[in-house]
Amino acid sequence: YARPTEDGQIDDDKTTPSSDILQEPPRPTNLDAHDDSLASDLVDHLSKAYLLGVAHSMVESLHSKAVSIERDVEDLIRKMDQITAIVNELEDRSTTGSVENVPPTTPDPFESTTNS
Repeated sequence: YARPTEDGQIDDDKTTPSSDILQEPPRPTNLDAHDDSLASDLVDHLSKAYLLGVAHSMVESLHSKAVSIERDVEDLIRKMDQITAIVNELEDRSTTGSVENVPPTTPDPFESTTNS
């Protein structure tokens, strides 16, 4: 392979073997190890970032479900309180034998109190 001179002319005395053209100059091995270490660190950091994102998404989903469960439990507690009031009212009726002293009937415990 003949290289051109500064004025653009081909000088046959300045040739480079074609095998040298295709080869990259050798790099010091300590840089290769350093690059490999950096690449490995980058992959580790990206993997951790991805996993943190997945974990964050899962935590948000679990929090949403926990809030929903908390509302359901509060609704069940209200319904149980209503049932307890009805049971107490029925016990009072059975011991007094009189309907006149019975307080007004409590709301239906099976009626939905949530805004679905």
